[in-house]
Amino acid sequence: MRHFQELCGGVAGEFEPVSRSCRAPLPSGRLCPRQDRFKCPLHGPVIDRDDMGRPTDPDLRRREDEKKERADADWQDPQLLKVGPCLTFKL
Repeated sequence: MRHFQELCGGVAGEFEPVSRSCRAPLPSGRLCPRQDRFKCPLHGPVIDRDDMGRPTDPDLRRREDEKKERADADWQDPQLLKVGPCLTFKL
């Protein structure tokens, strides 16, 4: 083993286990179980969240709420709702 470490140069540090998970709310109502160090590939940066999946930082909580409101309002655009029935058809 020592000979192998000399050839490869050894390990560049100690392994630190991941201490927290993403915990972002999923559409199913559960929390994201992914344990990434810095960034979840599905939800972005891993931040501190409470038991309900809301950010503990008030500024981040406000931003997330605004983002959710904008996403909900996009499909309720009055012009889109007028055109919507025209786009559906029956076979």
